[in-house]
Amino acid sequence: MNTPKIHSTLGLIVWSFFAVIPLFSQEDFSVSIQGDSTLCPGDTSTLTAISNMDAEFIWSNGMTDSAIVVTTANLFSVIAINEVGDSTSASVTIGTLDFPEVDIFISGKLACPNDNVNLSVPFSVTTDYEWSTTQTNNVISVGNPGTYWVKATNECGIATDTAVVESENKPYPEAHILVDSTDLCKGDSSVLELEVNSDGFWFWSTGFAFVDSIVIDTPGTYWVEFINDCGAITEFIDITWPPEINVQIDGPSEMCQGEEVVLMADANTAVAYQWSDSSTDIDFVAASTGTYQVSVTDKCGEIAVAETFVQEILPPIVELKVAEALLCEENQVEVTADTMWTDEIIWSTGETSISISPSDPGDYSLIASNRCFETFASTFVNTMRVPVFVPNAFSPNNDGQNDFFLPHLECQNVENYEFQIYSRWGDPVFNTNDYSEWWDGKKAGNHLMPTGVYVWFMKFKIRERNYYFDGDVLLMR
Repeated sequence: MNTPKIHSTLGLIVWSFFAVIPLFSQEDFSVSIQGDSTLCPGDTSTLTAISNMDAEFIWSNGMTDSAIVVTTANLFSVIAINEVGDSTSASVTIGTLDFPEVDIFISGKLACPNDNVNLSVPFSVTTDYEWSTTQTNNVISVGNPGTYWVKATNECGIATDTAVVESENKPYPEAHILVDSTDLCKGDSSVLELEVNSDGFWFWSTGFAFVDSIVIDTPGTYWVEFINDCGAITEFIDITWPPEINVQIDGPSEMCQGEEVVLMADANTAVAYQWSDSSTDIDFVAASTGTYQVSVTDKCGEIAVAETFVQEILPPIVELKVAEALLCEENQVEVTADTMWTDEIIWSTGETSISISPSDPGDYSLIASNRCFETFASTFVNTMRVPVFVPNAFSPNNDGQNDFFLPHLECQNVENYEFQIYSRWGDPVFNTNDYSEWWDGKKAGNHLMPTGVYVWFMKFKIRERNYYFDGDVLLMR
């Protein structure tokens, strides 16, 4: 906006105008360069100057357009000048990048199991790598034969290469010492033969090397070390004197009348058998009771002898024993079978244990059996024995002997107890519900009853069962 002002000079009036021009600071005015900073072979890059104000541009190569096309690597800069003459600048370095190149290098062949070889390509910080194994380094390690590929990628393109990893299929060393038997008879010798799985070299614990077999005549631990391209292994073998021969006769020691049983010689190292009847099988059929013998021989000629006696099975013998118990006790009567020549028992209750505990009185029986016979036995069991003692006379004369009449109960778990005494004419003279309370020969506590016979009645309950008793007692004065 223009504002007129008046000036007076030597009496003349002069009009002058001033223009108000916006001012921009260097900090507000900026310029930047946009465009690819990398040139691939044969490519160009367009660099464009971008300013936040209207401006003119001067590039370092003399161009004044806002955009220039470059074909070579260099440092390019631009100066931006706005309408008030302020300036600012920016620069960018343009570099070149070659197309990616890959050439897989294989460090060798897979010689032995679990070997690895390295596959590698030249490293570049501007290149990404992707292998067929999904790894992304320029060097990988593989342990299996086959074809592998790699893909290298940068801003200029993609390159691939393949490589074949081969295996020589060499095995780990394996060695086996072969011998007819690890038992060495006294005075004999054995041949140890070596079996290996590949070429290599070896030496024995006896000092021999590169020989396939050795002859030994004493017990001990022998070894051979075998070495091939993939490692070394040591194989051991123990040669011993044979164990002392021993024998036992297995089979039934009992038989039923007219039965046959099979006996078998159980020997640890036997190679020959001879029974008492000169038969030479490992087993023997015995048709009667008696003593049988077998002689066995091992490969070294050592002999062992065993014998057994086969007896006839007799009928079972059974004795039933009854152990009584008081009614007030928690345990019950126990019936036990004491048996001989018995394999199995079964009670009339169906139980098969050696003892039973009946809860009710009555006859109880069992059958005892073995392979040849059965025996029957039975007994009567009384489970009703009541632990009560009632005297039949007393003399209440205060002489300290038999002065009171009292039933004696061995059980303490008595319920609903009642004890009554009547004269011979039926008159009640004593009554109590306490089993520890006695009668002193008086009626109503102070009337002396005369000498005579009195009738008593008693009832109580033990373990949910009611019991009733009666009798008479002689009172003497």
